[in-house]
Amino acid sequence: MKQTFLALVCLLMSFMGFAQSESSENLKTKVFLKNGSVLIAEYKSYDPNGDLVIILNGSDFIVPANEVKKIVMMGSSTKVNINRLATKKVYHRTNFASLSNGNGNGISLNYSALYQHSRWLGVGLGVGIDNYYFTQGRNVYPLFVEFRSYLVDRNSSPYVSLKNGYGFIFLDEDLGQTKTRGGVLINPTFGYRFGSSGIMFDAYLGLRFQDAEYEFFDSWSFRQQDIQWNRVEIGFGISF
Repeated sequence: MKQTFLALVCLLMSFMGFAQSESSENLKTKVFLKNGSVLIAEYKSYDPNGDLVIILNGSDFIVPANEVKKIVMMGSSTKVNINRLATKKVYHRTNFASLSNGNGNGISLNYSALYQHSRWLGVGLGVGIDNYYFTQGRNVYPLFVEFRSYLVDRNSSPYVSLKNGYGFIFLDEDLGQTKTRGGVLINPTFGYRFGSSGIMFDAYLGLRFQDAEYEFFDSWSFRQQDIQWNRVEIGFGISF
């Protein structure tokens, strides 16, 4: 009976030792760096906004996230997504677009600074210059708030955004304008952002609605125009 008990204890201790060894092996990680180096260590944590922390020789070793190419967990099906969308940071973005419909064509150039708090919520401010016809005196200078949500937790991801603000119009007396007034801007878009880190690119499709008023004097009479420009917007952006 004693021998049987001792045999069971030995078997249990062997099993626990094997499990610990297997668990320790599962923690082993291959870290592939962009400079071609490969580190083998124990994985501790990864923050796409900051650093990768691994354990080498019993001590924490920090690797900047932007130097990591790939992380492979040895002996485990666990995957570390190093291409997660970096959040809690400010993105600077410039976009260029065509504005068109059956009544006319124009172009748009905007800049915005947006704080991406989480994948679902980014809030920012922007300015720009929009031309709804390829002609003098039709420039609008928008000041807007932008909201943005990414649909996938990766650097490359589809997104939706909404710009809402006010477009300012400046008087052009050379064209006989006696009064101008801007109006509300509404601009929903759907796009896809791609890239891995650093400079990112995106292409998008949207709708742009802008109110405006003009008064003209042509030596004979006054004319007034109340306009709501409705345009399809097709553009691309660069952000970092």
